[in-house]
Amino acid sequence: MKNILRAIIATLLLTGAAFSANAADASHTRKAVDLTSGAAKYTASFASGLASATFTDQFSFHVDTKSLLAADVTSTAASAAVGLDLTSFAIYKLDGTLLYSGAQKSTGRVDNWKLNTSNLVLTAGDYYLQVIGKINSAGAGSLSGNIALKALAVPEAETYAMLLAGLGLVGFVARRNKRA
Repeated sequence: MKNILRAIIATLLLTGAAFSANAADASHTRKAVDLTSGAAKYTASFASGLASATFTDQFSFHVDTKSLLAADVTSTAASAAVGLDLTSFAIYKLDGTLLYSGAQKSTGRVDNWKLNTSNLVLTAGDYYLQVIGKINSAGAGSLSGNIALKALAVPEAETYAMLLAGLGLVGFVARRNKRA
């Protein structure tokens, strides 16, 4: 009976230690980024005293027309042991659907992630960038990034008319050659 009681107490102590070891959450509320000019910068700062805290920050924006997106996020510190450790960078639809994950370009003293969605067309709608990371030391830290949209060219009606006229002409010539 004493062994069972000791095992229960040890389990409770270990469980309590595991819960207390969880890092604090230093996330900010979602911030809106104005992309009416086609490009914008965004930032997030973290106060001192948050060593080992984790964060998931989101930066929302609106797309008016079909566009390609280029975005990056960077955090620079005196060494890899201080500042921020960025662990993920991605773009989501506002409903939470993951569209594209970024690629880490550097880590250590300078953490840098990039999103270059040359193969992903964003349609009109609302989206957000999500940055996930950890605060490495008790000192303050910050991150900053850039977002740029490149609107895709939409062919005008005259372009389609010329395409159809050309196809018609090719069909006419092919039919005429077939008869001869």
